[in-house]
Amino acid sequence: MSRQKNRKVLIFGFVTFLIVLIIITALLFFHIQRIEIKGNEYLASEEVISWIREDKFASNSLYAWNKFNSGRGELHPNIEAVEVKIKNPWTIAVEVYEKKMVGFLQKDNQYVFFGRDGSVLKVDHEFREDVPLIEGLVIEEVKSHERLKVENEGIFKVILEVSQIATKNGLTPTRIMIDGENVYMYIGAVCVNVGTENLERRIMQIPPIMEKLGEERGLLHLQNYRDSGDNIPFQREVWPIEIETEAPSM
Repeated sequence: MSRQKNRKVLIFGFVTFLIVLIIITALLFFHIQRIEIKGNEYLASEEVISWIREDKFASNSLYAWNKFNSGRGELHPNIEAVEVKIKNPWTIAVEVYEKKMVGFLQKDNQYVFFGRDGSVLKVDHEFREDVPLIEGLVIEEVKSHERLKVENEGIFKVILEVSQIATKNGLTPTRIMIDGENVYMYIGAVCVNVGTENLERRIMQIPPIMEKLGEERGLLHLQNYRDSGDNIPFQREVWPIEIETEAPSM
């Protein structure tokens, strides 16, 4: 074998050795021993950690960083997005962005929380004050992470629209009731019928009216409102069903 060929073999062997050494070092030195979770409100940190560890290769901090920050892999059903930072070779910080809870139902002595598309995000015995109770939907079966089956699939779009517009206008309805062509929002001691059309324009009228009403209780009719010239009736001490001011009873 010529001297030139020997040199090539030695170089190839040395490069191969370096590559293997780098791989072994990465596997051993960047082995995750600690995962820090933040950003989660209703998902337990342990559940997020278990989901991350489902991928056996995610025990390596470099792999986990690349996988989740590049958008590869399937996300947890309750998570919109995730960001991973390497704090040190054996510790990663994971920030999760959960899917927003749009509302919840009561079924079989439990609270069923669902997202914008009607998918079940959580079934719990604990009540959340920042999520409105949705009434008027007939649900026969509830399965985690699956979409609730209702007769009118478009109703979830209406619920989402009502919720988003209400938040935009500084309103926090405690309950939203669906009754045929009418959607009722319970805000404090006032129940507001906003119908199912022109929701943006109708809900915008609520804050100034609420300010004028003060602590009065009653039913506000916005279901026929179209422009500033329309009359907005208010019936004192009248509502579709009695308003509950506390958490729903089990």
